Amino acid sequence: MSVQITLPRTKLKAATECAAFVYFMRADGTSRCKVGLTRSIAARERSLSVGSADKLIVEAFIEFETRKQAQEIERKLHGHLKQNGRLLKGEWFRILPQEIHSLARVFQGREGVARVYCVMSFDSELTDCA
Repeated sequence: MSVQITLPRTKLKAATECAAFVYFMRADGTSRCKVGLTRSIAARERSLSVGSADKLIVEAFIEFETRKQAQEIERKLHGHLKQNGRLLKGEWFRILPQEIHSLARVFQGREGVARVYCVMSFDSELTDCA
């Protein structure tokens, strides 16, 4: 069962304070997706947007209890995507928009994962991917 959470973009920062997140941020209109690690989704979105010609969209993020757990999953995701020929450059991968939520949901219920969120629309309506 999915739980709908409406979260205005201005409240994204306050709602995303935890030990660490692995995020999926896609360049709008493309399959270019950054898979990265951060302590603040909102701050990371702002910093990446400054140097980007494309509008960036946070598609999903995974909340972890500890930074160490998040680092381990980020490393595994990068390895998996690289092995499957998805690496573009650095932490940027070719992932179709419809694949991002499925990929994030794989981690739901795993040890160390507090929650998995999928962003459903531009106005930051989130679905708890449970």
